[in-house]
Amino acid sequence: MKSYLSLVTISGKVRKRQNRMTIFCIIISVLLVTAIFSVADMFIRNQSEGLKQKHGNWHIQLENISQDTAEEISQRPDVAAVGWSEIFNADAEQPYYIGEKKVALYGTDSIYLAELVNALEEGSLPQSDNDIMLSSNAKLALDVKIGDSVTVKTPSGNTDFTVCGFGSDDAEYYQDQTYLVAAYMTRDAYISIMEQSETENLPDLKEFTVLSEQELDRIESLVQNLLKITRLDAGTIILERNFENVSDIMHDIEQHFAYRAKQEEKELILSGDDDIMLFCDREWMMEAVSNLVKNAFDHTDAGKRICVEWKQMSDMLQIVVKDNGYGIHAEDIYHIFKRFYRSRFSKDTPGLGLGLPLSKTIVELHGGNIKVDSVLGKGSAFIINILETTKL
Repeated sequence: MKSYLSLVTISGKVRKRQNRMTIFCIIISVLLVTAIFSVADMFIRNQSEGLKQKHGNWHIQLENISQDTAEEISQRPDVAAVGWSEIFNADAEQPYYIGEKKVALYGTDSIYLAELVNALEEGSLPQSDNDIMLSSNAKLALDVKIGDSVTVKTPSGNTDFTVCGFGSDDAEYYQDQTYLVAAYMTRDAYISIMEQSETENLPDLKEFTVLSEQELDRIESLVQNLLKITRLDAGTIILERNFENVSDIMHDIEQHFAYRAKQEEKELILSGDDDIMLFCDREWMMEAVSNLVKNAFDHTDAGKRICVEWKQMSDMLQIVVKDNGYGIHAEDIYHIFKRFYRSRFSKDTPGLGLGLPLSKTIVELHGGNIKVDSVLGKGSAFIINILETTKL
C-alpha cells in the first residue's frame, strides 16, 4: 500500500512538467502565428504601396462611358475621386512625333494625374490647352527642360506646346525608353488632335469600310449559295408552287437592285405584260432570276444597261436577262453553269462560280431549261424557258 501511495507524488510531478511543456508550446505557437501574420501584413502593405507607386491609387477603371455617366458616378458618397484619361499610340505604330522620337499621346485631367496616379515628378500639371507634361525620359531623349517649346507632329498637321512639367502614370515603363516619350495634355487639346486625325484619315477609313463590306457580302453570298445548293442536292427542298404574277416578281427584283444600279450608274429595264401568271415557287424563282441579274451587273461597266424581259408563248413562259456588257469568251460558254467555274478572262470581276449553277438547278426543278447567247465585247443574254404544265 505504501508503494502505491508513492506513485501519487511521482504522477503529480510528471503532470506538472507536462503542463509546463504545454504552456510553453502554446506560447511558442502564439509567437509564431503573430510573426507569420506580421510578415504577411508587411508583405501586403509593401505590395500595395508598390502597386500604388507603379499603377496609381485607384480601384476601378471604366472604359467607353459617357461624361454624364462619369459625373453621376462621381456624386456617389463612396467615391472619393474620379479622373479621366485616354491614350493613343501607346504601341508607337502611328507616325506621331516630338522631334525625332515617337510620342504616345495622353488626354488627362488634374484629378487623374495628381490624385489617382501621382504622376508629377517635376514642374506642374497641364493647366491650359498649350501646356504639355512629358515623361522624364524626354529630358535626355529630346534634350528639353521646363519652359521649352515642343511640337507634336501628326499626319494631319503640327501642334505647338510649352513644357510645364515631367512625369508619367507609368514611370517604370518610360524610364528606359529611348524611342518613345509620353505627352500628357488637357482633354480639350487631346480631343482637338484626335479630331484632326480622324478628318485626315476619313477617306482611307471610307475606302476600308467599302472594301470590308464588299468582302463580307462576298462571304455571305458564298455561304448562302452553298447552303441552297446543298439543300437542293439533298432533295430536302419542296417547292411550294402557286400561281404568281410574273410582273410582280420582276418588280421585286428591280427594287432589290435599285440601289446598286444607282451607285454603279447602270440602268435596269423591265419589259413584259402585267397579267402573265406562272405556276412556281415565288422565292426560288426570284432567286434564279436575281442570280442572272447580279451576274449581268458584275459584268457590265458604268453607263450600260441590263434588261429583263418576259413573254407568254404558246406552251411556255420565256424570261430573258440580257446586257450590253463584256460578253462571254467562246471557250467559257460550255462551262459557265459548272459549279465554282471561274474564267481565266474574268479574274478582276466579282463572283464565286455558284450563282449560275444555282439558277440552272432551280429552273430545272420547275421543269424548265436555261441557255445563254453571248458575243464577246457586246453582251450576253440568258434565256429561261419554263413549260406551262397546267396547259399540257
